[in-house]
Amino acid sequence: MIEKYCDIDNERIINYASKFSQNYSGIYLINRIYIDIKNFIYYDPYIYKEEKASETLVMGRGDNKRKNILLYTVFKSLNFNCELKTVRVKDLTNKIIARQNEVLDWFYVFLDFMGKKINLESTFDTNYMRSIRFTDKNIFGEFNAEKYYVEEKRLFKKIDDLEFTYPINKNLEDNTKSEAL
Repeated sequence: MIEKYCDIDNERIINYASKFSQNYSGIYLINRIYIDIKNFIYYDPYIYKEEKASETLVMGRGDNKRKNILLYTVFKSLNFNCELKTVRVKDLTNKIIARQNEVLDWFYVFLDFMGKKINLESTFDTNYMRSIRFTDKNIFGEFNAEKYYVEEKRLFKKIDDLEFTYPINKNLEDNTKSEAL
């Protein structure tokens, strides 16, 4: 399902990834790609059209799902061992989702790099974070949705401890992991 949006062989994705892989390697490469997508692909929560990762890259904006699909696609194009995952969350501030009591799947990318488990979430760019007085108390590689704050209030509440790995199969048991973030 999600793979149709991950156009790994697209020329724009390949060129974008090679821009970094020529100058960086290892954890530095992971960090540079993450920071670039996080801050130079702007957060736009009002996108309703499904688009491929290359389209998000060209448009220079995306919501949580699209920015993290782009991050996943770039890592996959460089042959990193990674997965696109979600955690079910509720917006406690009504600033991100703008609909009361909405529960949604929040996307992030999991990498296994030389035995190190890295969770990256690239949604909020620096300008957006400043505009809503957003604070990210996560450290690099250890994403946890409950460590996001807006005006000193916790942004998300994790609804359950189920994590989903994409692509989703019809058999839900194959896609869930009981380990907490």
